[in-house]
Amino acid sequence: INMAEYSSDLLIEVAKGANLDVAMFLEDKASSFVKSSYDADQKIAQEMNISNNPSLVIFDNFNQQFGVLLEDVINCELIEKAFNHANSLDHQSQMPQQKKARSVGKSYLQIIK
Repeated sequence: INMAEYSSDLLIEVAKGANLDVAMFLEDKASSFVKSSYDADQKIAQEMNISNNPSLVIFDNFNQQFGVLLEDVINCELIEKAFNHANSLDHQSQMPQQKKARSVGKSYLQIIK
């Protein structure tokens, strides 16, 4: 893996490589809204013990207190297994035992109206 040290120049290079409007990207990056949104996302990820990228959390519409967290290798087969077990997401033992899937609680979520 070719690793580069984080810098403003690297960030601009990556933004250009992604064909972003670099000026708008830098403006958005500096905004207080983006910073607070990022902090909120990081807090949720920490509370759910998410440590890998990519990660995907699927919640059951009928029992929204629990979900399944899929990490690292997320593929159609694993997502399908999670959906097939949607009615029993509150019991980790009923989710196929996958190294990259585990039950998570939703008590971290705070909805503000």
